[in-house]
Amino acid sequence: MNKIVATVCALAATVCALAQANKPTVAVAPFAPPSNYLKEEWRPLSDQASAIVGEELFKAGHRLLERTHLSQLTDEEVLNLSQGGIDQVARKVAADYMVVGSMSVEVKRTNLILIKETTVKVNLNARLVQVGTGEVKAMLTGKGEDKSASVLDIDLGSPSLGKALGKAALDLMKGMPKELEPVASTNPAPANPVSLSQAVKDLKFMVLVPEVHLSRPRIPDPAVQTELNRAFLEAGLKVYDGPQIAELREQDWVREAMRGTVSRAQLEELRTRYGVDVLVAGEAISERSESNLGQRDTVTCRGRAEIKVLFLETGQLIAAESSHGSGRDLSEIIASKAALRSAGQDVAAKVLRGIASFNFASTAAGDRELTVEIQIGGWTKISAAEGFLKTLAQLPGVKQARRTEFRGGVLFAEIKMSREEASDLPVRLESHPTLKAYKIAIETSSASKVIGRTGS
Repeated sequence: MNKIVATVCALAATVCALAQANKPTVAVAPFAPPSNYLKEEWRPLSDQASAIVGEELFKAGHRLLERTHLSQLTDEEVLNLSQGGIDQVARKVAADYMVVGSMSVEVKRTNLILIKETTVKVNLNARLVQVGTGEVKAMLTGKGEDKSASVLDIDLGSPSLGKALGKAALDLMKGMPKELEPVASTNPAPANPVSLSQAVKDLKFMVLVPEVHLSRPRIPDPAVQTELNRAFLEAGLKVYDGPQIAELREQDWVREAMRGTVSRAQLEELRTRYGVDVLVAGEAISERSESNLGQRDTVTCRGRAEIKVLFLETGQLIAAESSHGSGRDLSEIIASKAALRSAGQDVAAKVLRGIASFNFASTAAGDRELTVEIQIGGWTKISAAEGFLKTLAQLPGVKQARRTEFRGGVLFAEIKMSREEASDLPVRLESHPTLKAYKIAIETSSASKVIGRTGS
């Protein structure tokens, strides 16, 4: 009989443990302090309040996150939490739900004969927030009061203050849901991860996506660009992340790349100066939704990201994708970031699929060609210019030399040649033995354009 009872108790304990393990975790953040407390005073009081609320949550059967996970929060982060800044803190706290809020403390002292009677009133105002979405699940309030008589003034460690906090925590628990909905992972593994060849992984990518939240200036730390970089790195791609990224992101040619009007010279300069093979350029915007579905305490924002991927050596379009996302939070700017982050995650998956399907083999290093525009002035006869062009076509590495225009003694031509030989073209125009008779002097040279004059 005793063995049966022991077995039943063990099974019951196992079931309870499994049930507790499957429950969503709750973290209680330090409460934002009363305005009349000095900075060095309020953090202990704030931590004490959250500890008492956490104890009551545990007694009520909720799965509580260890307080050591919250000890890393800075004072500034605690203050921001009361103003809706849960997004930054959520990255540090691996919880499904958070209780965040503020507290006020009122101390009233009455002088009696030989002693002082002190009345302490504590008000707690909090909200239960789902970490992954920022959705407010419950608004919580609690009040507590305690009186004590002493010959000394009350301090932060007084029993009366602790008792008032305990009563306020019990009162706050009346608004806490008894059961919390299970929460899916906010970072699920991709259902169909892309497979990238080693040739793609050997390339270097640069991601430039400026962001705007309508009615606000440029956002300094773009969420869409961050999500693209994260997805690329997780896929094993090389991403350029030099100090010039912030400056490059705001230049006009990034928007020109989105419109398809960026010059080949600009793309070539980007490739040669920063050693980048693929440009991922785009734009992202977010705005407050007109309808918040009756949510008085939260703000809903919508975000959109548009991305184009260009192979810099040829100017070929690898992929063009767009995505929408939404976010909700007490803070409008945090809601907008959540919306853009959602759009960024979706568009990153689409872009990776486009990169994976692109035939990079057709642009392998040995087969890559570059078209260089040349403008050589000083000709008196078109026949002389044509003779020069025919001689130029015989140089090693030159695949084609074609005249596009002859105007005012200036020869305009396109030279198609291997990239390995293109970098030496200006020097060869001046000094190659077969071209010396034309006495070419180079005035301006870039990776895709050479300007000079003939002295013959």
